[in-house]
Amino acid sequence: MPIRLRTDAPAEGHSAITDAIADLVEPAADDGLGGGVGLDLSDPIPVYLLGLDRIKAADPLGHVELVAWRYLLERPDNAQVAYADVQQRDAKAEFVSVTGGDVAAALLEAAHRAEAYAATRSGDVEIRLLEVPSVKLSAIWLVDGTDVFIPYIDGNQQSQFKWKTVSRDAVLKELADRAKFIAN
Repeated sequence: MPIRLRTDAPAEGHSAITDAIADLVEPAADDGLGGGVGLDLSDPIPVYLLGLDRIKAADPLGHVELVAWRYLLERPDNAQVAYADVQQRDAKAEFVSVTGGDVAAALLEAAHRAEAYAATRSGDVEIRLLEVPSVKLSAIWLVDGTDVFIPYIDGNQQSQFKWKTVSRDAVLKELADRAKFIAN
């Protein structure tokens, strides 16, 4: 089934990003992500932050905070990818940042894996992003009654998580283990 997108994203998110990109990039036919080259801009994905102090809670994922909406940016020729974040402040969408390079490419790869996973499910799957900077883990979070995660940033070199589809229980155990390590 398809990936379901939230409908409560800032209505002006796309325009906030296109205006910011136009302000950041000099118009030239050969630039990276703008200028004379068109961009494909995805629908927004909500970004949730989980702080170190909340990892030990009885239900850590119940304590996440919606901090931004992330949009994937791609050139039509797939030569470059980036993502841009927008926050809603005072009922207005504000451009926050744009990120390119390996991190953006990793997110795009995880998004493709999420689409493949969703195609195997019998119902709709909601897509979210979970960021836990204190333990260096960022993942696509797929919600359909049995949460699964697809990590795309994993700062633990010994971890086997990156690119895997990981269960809620496995992610929560890994987060708790990493939090213990940081506390010591």
